[in-house]
Amino acid sequence: MTCSICQSSNSLTSHYQKIEDYEYASVNLEFEFQICPNCGVWKLVPEPSLEQILKSYPSDYRNHLIAKTQTSFFAFIKQIQFQQKALSFQKIIGNHSKSILELGSGNGDLLLALKKLGYHNLTAMDLSNAAAERLESNQINFLRGNIEQELNFSQSFDIIILNNVIEHFSQPDLVLRQLANLLNSNGRVIILTPNTNSWDAKLFKKFWAGLHTPRHLYLFNPSNFRKLASRLGYNIRSTKYNSDPGQWAISVQNLISHLLKRRPPHGLDFYTTILALFSLPLSYLQIFFASGEGFTVVLEKPNQT
Repeated sequence: MTCSICQSSNSLTSHYQKIEDYEYASVNLEFEFQICPNCGVWKLVPEPSLEQILKSYPSDYRNHLIAKTQTSFFAFIKQIQFQQKALSFQKIIGNHSKSILELGSGNGDLLLALKKLGYHNLTAMDLSNAAAERLESNQINFLRGNIEQELNFSQSFDIIILNNVIEHFSQPDLVLRQLANLLNSNGRVIILTPNTNSWDAKLFKKFWAGLHTPRHLYLFNPSNFRKLASRLGYNIRSTKYNSDPGQWAISVQNLISHLLKRRPPHGLDFYTTILALFSLPLSYLQIFFASGEGFTVVLEKPNQT
C-alpha cells in the first residue's frame, strides 16, 4: 500500500494495537495505528465508515458544546486558550479586513475571540450545526457540511484556519490541495495538529490523548507535515510548537478509564482539570525542548495551483 502522504510504496507497519474510544465509548470496536516507515506518519486502521464517524461525535462531544453549557474549570481553561490563540493568530493575519474561514469550527470559540479583536469578515464550517445560532447571532457566517466532500465556496479567503482538524480527514493531502484553490493571492492556511514526536505521545502510547480514536485518522510530526505541504507546492512560512496541558490530563484519564472500564461525562472526568493544572510545567518544558504536544504550521498559497 502506497503512503498517501509521502507516496512511498513501503508497507505501513503496525504501531499501536487494540485501541478503543476511551473518552466517549462511541463505537464498540478496536483500532490500530500503523506507521509509514519512510515518513513516519500515523494512519488509523481500519478506517471508520461514515456512519461510525458520525456516531463518534455524540451529543455531549465537548468540542461542540457551547461554553455557557459547560460549567467545568476545564472549559474555562479552554476559553482562555482560544483567546491566546486568537492573539497569536492576529500577528499572522494582520489587517482586520482580511476574510477568514475556519474549517471544523466546533463551538465557535476561536472565531468569537477573533471577532472581539476586530475581525468581522468571518465564516465557519462544521459537520455539526450546534454552534450555528450562536455564531450567526454574532454576525459570523455559518455553513454546515462535510468538509472533505463539500469544499465549494462562492468566494475565496485570505486566511483559512484548521484548529486540530486536519487529522480528522481520511485524505488530508487532497484537502490541502483543495484549500489552495480557496485562497486569495498570498493567502495563508494556519494549521494546528497533535505532534507524534511529543513527550506525552511517547510516554502514554495507545492511551495518548492525541490519538482521539476513532476521530483522528492521520497524525503527523512537524517534519513529515512540512514535507507533505512542500510536495503540494505550499510555501512554509513558519512552524512552532504548542502547549496544551489538557493533552497530558486526558492521556492519564484515558489510562484510568481503560483500567476502570468507565466512560467519563462529556469526555472529561472530575479530576481532569486538576491534572491539567499540574501538567502546566511539563507542557511548557516540552516547548523549550522542541517537543510540544502539538504544533502550528503557517502555509502560503502555492505560486501555481
